[in-house]
Amino acid sequence: MRGWKSERSGQGRRAEGRKLFQSLLSLPRNTSDLCEIIDEAGSLFIQFGACKDGLDLFQGAATRFPRVAVFHQGVGCCAGHEGLHDEAVAASRRALQLEPRNQKFVNDLGWSLFEAGRLQEGEKALEQAVSKDPDDELARENLRLCKEKLSTLERRDATPSKRMHSMRQRRRALQES
Repeated sequence: MRGWKSERSGQGRRAEGRKLFQSLLSLPRNTSDLCEIIDEAGSLFIQFGACKDGLDLFQGAATRFPRVAVFHQGVGCCAGHEGLHDEAVAASRRALQLEPRNQKFVNDLGWSLFEAGRLQEGEKALEQAVSKDPDDELARENLRLCKEKLSTLERRDATPSKRMHSMRQRRRALQES
């Protein structure tokens, strides 16, 4: 019974936090540091694995402040975690349109493309991210993973599967008889 009660109170606290963070979107635009506060609130959602809540917050923020790139970046991050890869790619592209020199946004776009299965496009973006900042370990690791996946797929495609091989043998046998 104790576990159920603490779980229930935890859900209540999460609901209160969600309500509080969403209320940030209704504050006056000229509220000091509002965009930074909203970004931090969204980052907390991500940190605690509440990406659906983060997505809702960042989408609301991006709608209210469409020229603030970090809100689009937040949409991209949360959408990717939620498996909404096309939305993640679109949001990452929008963030990069707003801040085309931002290396982190290039990396995010590359990773979103990778997660969407668009490996060649992802590889190209991740190569750009690494070339912009060779010391960015995350970008280098993302590029490594992308190249590894591409290599695995290329090897698989170059080697016909046993099933395909046996299908070809059966076709030949039927044609010869």
